[in-house]
Amino acid sequence: MKLLFVGFLGFILSFPLFAQWKVGIQGSGLLAKENYEDATTFDTEVVVGYSAHLFLERRFTPVFGLSFEPGYLEKGGKVTIDNVVVSGNGASAQGGVTFTNKVGYLSIPVLANLHILNVVSISAGPEFSAKLSETYTSSNPDISARAIYEDAYNNLEMSGLVGIFVSPLPKLKTGLRYSFALSNTAKIDEENLRESAAKAQYLQLMVRLVFN
Repeated sequence: MKLLFVGFLGFILSFPLFAQWKVGIQGSGLLAKENYEDATTFDTEVVVGYSAHLFLERRFTPVFGLSFEPGYLEKGGKVTIDNVVVSGNGASAQGGVTFTNKVGYLSIPVLANLHILNVVSISAGPEFSAKLSETYTSSNPDISARAIYEDAYNNLEMSGLVGIFVSPLPKLKTGLRYSFALSNTAKIDEENLRESAAKAQYLQLMVRLVFN
């Protein structure tokens, strides 16, 4: 399935009307969290992530455009187990264990953009993500975080994305965006925890530079 994302990116870059597109780059810092269907036996917290994307927008009118924004995004979550025995690597502990995960994605937002007086832009649309990498850490070195996260994350994810940008300079835009997963991001299925599906969300502060 990852090949589909790569092929889609190649299609966009070779589109015959490429010269008519607005082209730029953008990056962000973000705060990410995972919301679980059943989190009665643990607490969730936010983690810091980041993103780096291309910006390709086709303007159909002075106020309306459609953008494709392929790039890399890292998000994740943190789970703290309280008063529950969690086992792994032949060891166990009673409560107070925090597991942190970071997951890297090939991310392609496809957004409708409304431009107001070339000063304010409002965006909304789907975000398609394919998992590229995942790392886990545990606050207890005797207990592996893989006891919680191994094979938990889906390879593909679909989210909704909304945002607003302002233009302090003609080629520079800054903005806030919020993403919320529409499909399951992961599913915890560990013997000491209840099976629980998770959906990721994140809030990002973005800076975008448009070249033309």
